[in-house]
Amino acid sequence: MQTIFDEIAHLQSAGEAFALATVVARTGSAPMSKWAKMLVRADGSMSGTVGGGCLEAEIWEDARAALASGEARVVKHTLTPEHAGESGLLCGGSVRILVERIDPDKHTEVFKAAHDIVASRQRAHLITLLPTAEEGTHRLLLTPDGTTVGSLGDDNTNRAAIAAADETTGQIPELVPLERPCATACLPSRAAAGTRDTRVASYPCHTEVFIEPLGPVPEIYVFGGGHVGLATARTGAIAGFRVIVVDDRPMFCNPERFPQADECIVAHFDGVFEQLDIGEDSYLVAVTRGHAHDESVVEQALGTNAGYIGMIGSRYKVRRILKSLGERGATDEQLARIHAPIGLNIGADTPEEIAVSIVAEIIAVMRRGQAEEIQSMREIAP
Repeated sequence: MQTIFDEIAHLQSAGEAFALATVVARTGSAPMSKWAKMLVRADGSMSGTVGGGCLEAEIWEDARAALASGEARVVKHTLTPEHAGESGLLCGGSVRILVERIDPDKHTEVFKAAHDIVASRQRAHLITLLPTAEEGTHRLLLTPDGTTVGSLGDDNTNRAAIAAADETTGQIPELVPLERPCATACLPSRAAAGTRDTRVASYPCHTEVFIEPLGPVPEIYVFGGGHVGLATARTGAIAGFRVIVVDDRPMFCNPERFPQADECIVAHFDGVFEQLDIGEDSYLVAVTRGHAHDESVVEQALGTNAGYIGMIGSRYKVRRILKSLGERGATDEQLARIHAPIGLNIGADTPEEIAVSIVAEIIAVMRRGQAEEIQSMREIAP
């Protein structure tokens, strides 16, 4: 699973400049995700996306211009119904996007730290001070223990931004207004306005910081290397998950069979969780070759804080296994965590269709979908 930070690290180590476009705010029905980033190389090729559809081409042009000029700026695209009608675009709302040229020696330590944080499945906040007329962008990475990498320009700004990061929810990126002492470059405009007092600390500058929570790439553990497991691994990888496949048969669990998997683990299902690092960003899929193996996987999974536990099988099999788990001490609350039969009820039949239903349900859970909303999607098909 490659991330945008992998590509940034690669380009900077190769001495190549590129443009980076980051969605920092959105309103209405604009198609951008709050997590959206797009990297544009010198040859015009891209990695990542800012949502596609309506504005991808316009933002690509903005990125190319930034790469040529070196200017960092926040661009705003507004798509009203009138504008949409004129341009043939069918979206509405507005977005603000930070577009900047990144040279090989720009923010290198911060980007490397961000890359290492994500790769090692740790957490941090990446804080970007948006550019003003006087200054370009500054970046600072803040870890949970208070360690920082980089700077936003001065200690006062760093402290204000860190305080702002501490007050965020930590779940989604946030654009936060920040008041800080004005830089020396701001002073001429103050003097021109007739101000006599030239003490820097007397002039607050109003700017914004974009605070991005960094954390582990969500991962899907596929227990079972059969047809459904193979299709689920493929679909999960396409959807952007890190994929780990577990099976006790080497011929069904290897990089040749699963080239899209980040890791293949050959081990007996009983006791395999002792060697797995399961967290709240882990989504577990039990699609083994037999009921006993599925039951073993699910029982072990209940002892973790996995974000999702799903088990394939008929309703009869599900009832039987849930009853067995309950008899062995699983509580009603624990059993309620199990998504079984696995996947949204879209009438899936083939392994590929079943994989789509599984990954769709995982995405619904990951995006904090309400239980009743997921249940309603389960009931679409008769």
